[in-house]
Order: sequence, then structure tokens, then C-alpha cells
Amino acid sequence: MKLVLVRHAKPAISSRIFYGQMDVPLSEEGRIQAVLAGNLLNTFHFSRIISSDLSRCMETAAIICDTIRFEGDIEAAPGLREVDFGDWTGLTWEQIEEHYAGAFEKRLKNLPEFRPPNGETLLEVSKRAWTVMSNAIQNAQGDVLIIGHGGVNRLLIAKAIGLPLQNIFNLGQDHCCVNIIECYEDGNMGLLALNLQAAQRNSGKNLNMAWPISLV
Repeated sequence: MKLVLVRHAKPAISSRIFYGQMDVPLSEEGRIQAVLAGNLLNTFHFSRIISSDLSRCMETAAIICDTIRFEGDIEAAPGLREVDFGDWTGLTWEQIEEHYAGAFEKRLKNLPEFRPPNGETLLEVSKRAWTVMSNAIQNAQGDVLIIGHGGVNRLLIAKAIGLPLQNIFNLGQDHCCVNIIECYEDGNMGLLALNLQAAQRNSGKNLNMAWPISLV
């Protein structure tokens, strides 16, 4: 079976803000991205679609479901939520560095175990998200689609292929990208595609679509 991981489409908030578990909606651009991602996925026949329960993921999932004409229910999973950045939530990079001098350097030196004030570590996020994914695979009767977040997707992919969590930012995860993992009967997994995107070029009133291949 194949496990497809999709990052939510672009939300209506600045990318410089650590929004983490803030519940922010999609932007108009994001809604277009979700339709294009659905077109990219229309050859799959998913038995289950599971999404983080945050609205930017649920809305992405709903648009994709409509595009591919999925007739089942979207399963909302709090365990797939983005990293809880604690006191950093809602702050910009500059504000965090101003109030917590040297924090980014400390975080980069020990990504798996660094904990923002009143937040959670990547190890904790990996554990809760992997539990959701493992249960989804065990109970699936076919391919599974998971709609998640940039950080969570990186953690799941890293664990699936044995990449140290310290290196998760080596994995690109653009908004509404598609990642494909092959799940073998012996329990092993292989990464077939990483950060696939349905590219859009807006020229006047025409929207052209292209699907660049990025196989691993």
C-alpha cells in the first residue's frame, strides 16, 4: 500500500510567524493550491483520509476530497497537529530572538530534544504523529492520505526512512506538497516521492498547470 502525506496549503498568515498550533484559515492562494493538489492525486483510490484537526489542514483535506470525489469521511486527528511552540506561538523570528536571545542557535544544535518555553520537543511530536500514522496503516484496506503540517510531515518521513531527526530540515516541504511512501508487508518503508507540487503560473486570466517530478 501507499501512504501519501500532504502538507496543508498556504494559510492566511505571515510565514515569519511561528504559528504552530494556532488555528488559522487558508488563504485564497492556498485554496487554489489545494485544488491543484487534488488534481495531482486523482489517480489514487484512497481507503482513508486522515487530517490534523486544525482548520488549515481540514480545509485542505475538504478541497482535495471534493476534487478527487472521495465519498468517505475525513478523519480528524489531533495527534497530527503541528509542533506546539509554547510561548513562541504567534511571535516572529525577530521577536523570539529579541526575547529569547540565542534560542535559535540552541534549537539547531539539538533539534530532537529542544523545548521552547512551555512547548514540546520534536521527539514528543514524532511519537504522537507516528502513533496516528501506524494505526492508519494497520487498519487500512488500501492507500491512505494524510493531511498534515510541514514539521510533522518531516518527522514522519524521517522516521519512515531512518533519517536522524537532527536532519529533518534537509527534507523540503512546500505548501500543499505531496510525498509518497511505499509500505511493504515486512514493515519496512520506502520514500518514492518527496515534495511534489502542482505548479501554477497565473498569466492574465489563464491558469496553467504543470506537475514537476521529484522522485527519490
